[in-house]
Amino acid sequence: MGRLLAMSCLNRKWKLVSCLKECDICMKTKVILLLVLMGIMGSMPVFASPEKVEESTEEHNWERMDTEYEVVPVDTHTYTVWRNFIRHTRKCDISHRIKTDVWYCDLHHHTRSSSTIEEIIHSEKHSH
Repeated sequence: MGRLLAMSCLNRKWKLVSCLKECDICMKTKVILLLVLMGIMGSMPVFASPEKVEESTEEHNWERMDTEYEVVPVDTHTYTVWRNFIRHTRKCDISHRIKTDVWYCDLHHHTRSSSTIEEIIHSEKHSH
């Protein structure tokens, strides 16, 4: 078994070497150039560092500015109903009623918001 596995590994290596020999020079040059560029760019930061946010020692004076409700369709599912010993399949649409509060601090001119799911709405009455 070990000998068969070793021959299989040698066969795979031979296929890889023959494949590399068949590649044209231009392709090899592109691969080498890409590897060099990746090595150079790997040491450089790609993203800018985040800005420092000034933190004040004063407390915030949060005031609720707005409250908004939105109904967002989420999913659809099917359910089964039995009527007169006959099985019927129905479709039910699920929506979420989302409440969003917007807060404002007049001392620091900061805003924040918080969202919560107020209700899960099924379009049809059925047992879950």
